[in-house]
Amino acid sequence: MPHKNKRNTTFAYFAELFKISKKNVHQKSTRVADCSKLNILCESFGEMNVQDLLASDVLYWVDSVDEHYKNKTINEYFRLLRAVFALAQGDKLIVETPMAKISNRSIADEAPSPNPFTLAELETFKLVDSECYCTKNLIEAMTACGARISEMIALKVSDVDLKNRQLHINSAQVLGVSKCTKTKSGTRVIEINDILYPILEKQLDIAKQFDAVDIKKIGRNGKQVTHETARYLFIDTVRGCHYKDAKDFSQRYWYKLLTKANELHIECTGESIQSRGVSQLRHTFASQALTAGVNKNWLAGQMGHTDTGMIDKVYARWMTEDASDQTQKINQHFSKLVSNTVDPIIVPGIRKKVELEQLLQIKTTLKHSEDHELKAIINDKIASMMQELEAHNA
Repeated sequence: MPHKNKRNTTFAYFAELFKISKKNVHQKSTRVADCSKLNILCESFGEMNVQDLLASDVLYWVDSVDEHYKNKTINEYFRLLRAVFALAQGDKLIVETPMAKISNRSIADEAPSPNPFTLAELETFKLVDSECYCTKNLIEAMTACGARISEMIALKVSDVDLKNRQLHINSAQVLGVSKCTKTKSGTRVIEINDILYPILEKQLDIAKQFDAVDIKKIGRNGKQVTHETARYLFIDTVRGCHYKDAKDFSQRYWYKLLTKANELHIECTGESIQSRGVSQLRHTFASQALTAGVNKNWLAGQMGHTDTGMIDKVYARWMTEDASDQTQKINQHFSKLVSNTVDPIIVPGIRKKVELEQLLQIKTTLKHSEDHELKAIINDKIASMMQELEAHNA
């Protein structure tokens, strides 16, 4: 089609041409995001001829939206502007693109810092209920393995191998579409640890109560399509179907559970749980794993990173919020040291204090438990130990 008339030289024409050119190249999520941004650009530049557009027009537009967008988002607009002008340049309508002298913004200060949950907060999650009884299993499983939420809701029953203790990550659920993982390294096998095993075991029993569905999976190039019939592992038991995407899960259940957990945590500890996205559960796994001293190469493989660069850059720091857990480790260390001490007076006192602290922590955790018999046993044990300590110090 010739490009001689005004209709075919507008910015809107080349923006539409770009959309068409990427229809079978980009994943659906990328296409949707790009189309939204191109529509916004067309509101300002759509009727203008590409030959008439200047770098100053772009800079004035950026100035008008600067306070509303982060630099990362502005850079995404720059990418699309370059692509649109490159098409016009390819048709020899312009010699030089207006973007030639416009550089990307720095995003160094915008990189979001992980905000993991502490172990105390995770304990509170266990004490609150959700109308969907798979919600807590999903949250605990994500915390125990570090997979992305899009990968977790894409898991099928066939991806779980309890016998060999392996969880196969090979898909992601985004905007209602099953697709390949975010990167090639994202397709991986996660080792099922002792925390994850019983969670998956329970979830398998739940998932098998629901019918298998036909699944169309889109390949990484956006063209290759494979079909399978399988049962999703994590089910929205309220609606009786799988989750379309992370937003579907978050809006229906995650933030509601987070609100309940915050109220309970304030009641129990006097501290609030800061509201944040479900992706922080992945950060929680990484931070706690590093706190426990795991090998960085192993952790990178479990999380789907190609190397340890991301681990070093983002996750390698101690969780000071978990000071009480670090104290408990010290208690355990010194209790081992005490066991080798022959002083008959000092040893019993230290041991009793360590045991008492552990029981008091258990009592706090069980504050809202319905197991009254267990709570009574612990209360009696605490009272007895306090009497023994008073007698020892007398």
